[in-house]
Amino acid sequence: MVKALFRRYAGRGALVLGIGGGGDVASAALLYRAISSYGIRAALGGVVWEWLTVDPVPGPVGVWELVGGEPAGPSLAWLDGETRARRDGRLIRPQLSLLCGFLGVRGLMVDINEGVDVVVSGLAGLCRGLNIDLVIGLDVGGDVLAVGGEPNLWSPLADQYMLAVLAGLAERGLKTLLAVHGPGADGELSQDYILKRLRSLKARGAYLGARGLTLPDVEFMERVLQVVRTEAGWMPILAFKGEWGQKPIRRGTRKAAVNLLTTLTLILDAYTVYQDARLAKAIRKAESLEEANQILNSMGIYTELNLEKDLYPLYRKGVEITGDLVLSVRRKGIEKLRKAL
Repeated sequence: MVKALFRRYAGRGALVLGIGGGGDVASAALLYRAISSYGIRAALGGVVWEWLTVDPVPGPVGVWELVGGEPAGPSLAWLDGETRARRDGRLIRPQLSLLCGFLGVRGLMVDINEGVDVVVSGLAGLCRGLNIDLVIGLDVGGDVLAVGGEPNLWSPLADQYMLAVLAGLAERGLKTLLAVHGPGADGELSQDYILKRLRSLKARGAYLGARGLTLPDVEFMERVLQVVRTEAGWMPILAFKGEWGQKPIRRGTRKAAVNLLTTLTLILDAYTVYQDARLAKAIRKAESLEEANQILNSMGIYTELNLEKDLYPLYRKGVEITGDLVLSVRRKGIEKLRKAL
């Protein structure tokens, strides 16, 4: 059973991180709650990189931009419900801060602006200090399983960066798991493609089990999602309630899968996944997020950072950022990138 798996891996404690930015922390809270219910001491956190409707400034929030919060080590900070971030002269409230306010807990912000090894060092030290033996990275949708070149891959940078971080932590002796919540819920990789990747990963021994939503989970998430902004995080809830098919998200730029498979959280060994992840391997030694982005660009991969940088000048001019505009900017950005190679 998954409960036994977590108990065996967690040892003295577990840290659950939403690795994709934005609303991934909401679904990480669901796993954090479940693990806590198994009698495991747990902490919660994630990457603070907001969708442009919340924060149009390109890139993730840095620890130096926080107003409030408490330093927790290199590229790490504890946030609470009052923490804000100053971005381009505006104060924003990160989704992690909103979640912390709702839950009444502190959440760990992982700042991925610096090099992968900086974050690995910070997390390894924090885990030692808190007697945490297991780090779980949770991705909503499953795009973390991409190998590069998938036509509907929108946001590979944060996921692959954090997969590289999980690998670094495993190399330092920590147990690391990868949780894919709601396969297809983010409208990026299709469920058929994710299942093919899972077949390959299972042959390598990466697949460890799955956890399905329960009614108490749904009731909890419905309360969380009144506070935290996420579209992908809603898809498993809709599926549990009987909706079925394809649902437009992100201003109609993508279609999320909604069916019983969307209600599952797939559990994999993170280091084994990393061994089959050419993108994460390529950026493992990147000394900054910018360098990691350049490496992916050199591989023909257009990232969420590229898209934000291409959209930001339009936002500054007061242009309405519609779904059609996002699709157009992304298409032109991909064409420009590939012509330059």
